[in-house]
Amino acid sequence: SNVDKFASNLLTDEQLSTRINRRKIASIISTSKQKNQTTNDSIIPSNVYTFSVKVIDKHYRNLKEIIKYIYACGAKCTSNFSEANVIVSDTKSLKHYKQSYEKDNVKVITYKTLKEQTGIFVKQK
Repeated sequence: SNVDKFASNLLTDEQLSTRINRRKIASIISTSKQKNQTTNDSIIPSNVYTFSVKVIDKHYRNLKEIIKYIYACGAKCTSNFSEANVIVSDTKSLKHYKQSYEKDNVKVITYKTLKEQTGIFVKQK
């Protein structure tokens, strides 16, 4: 409805992200608790990942696999921006997220980078 549209425009990207993320990611996380089955130098166990709303919308299917993989590497995911130390953004919004969130202890990366780091979608020859 128009009211919903108007209301959602008033929400910042982050608030919207957090609301949608919480629901979607919570359901994935609840099925992704198998830890430390694999090691990957890029996916560090102390990392906590969160995803922008655009990334979730656009890559939801692959994201399920990626989140499972992140847990398998011993790292975690959260729907809460303030708990994350790696924020995964779409390429277009990268600058905004970097300006808003990047600190000494918080990295902003693109979905593409994360996908490359996991290596799980590389076609096997």
